[in-house]
Amino acid sequence: MPIFHKHKKTIARPGVNISFNLKNLPAIAYVKDHGEELLTDFDKKIRSKLNNLLIKATDEGWSYKRTAEAITEKFPNIKYDQAVQTAIYVTGNAFEQSNLSVAHEMQSAGLQMVKYWSTAGDDHVCENCKMNENAGWISLNSPFPSGHQRPLAHDGCRCDLKTKRLAS
Repeated sequence: MPIFHKHKKTIARPGVNISFNLKNLPAIAYVKDHGEELLTDFDKKIRSKLNNLLIKATDEGWSYKRTAEAITEKFPNIKYDQAVQTAIYVTGNAFEQSNLSVAHEMQSAGLQMVKYWSTAGDDHVCENCKMNENAGWISLNSPFPSGHQRPLAHDGCRCDLKTKRLAS
């Protein structure tokens, strides 16, 4: 029996909200609400326009490369390397916040969740990020040793948040 038919009654139950929309709505909302404040390298006039472009990139699921190319096309004074860093930092923060939000939703539904700071594991990882990773799995509501709730800790950060349910 196909899996859809097997679970059709469960999916149709009130309160089971399944979406097949691949857009990451919490990430899009994060860029809308916080993107400009992350764009500290730019003046206020550019920040607003640049953030609108980043909202579109997040909404449409653009890669960092495509986003950086769009930034340099629209803002010729921004160098490609800075555009890449900007794309990674703003959209990376948005997706990491989205991951944390999902874990909080799961915890609100009664599952005990924990989180882990995962680094790139190379010589370019800063001391704060190493310290966060070395903390291991911690309570979802606790800050990491650096004081951050989740990656990204800084511009150029290549870390990732892992979450999991604690076994009952």
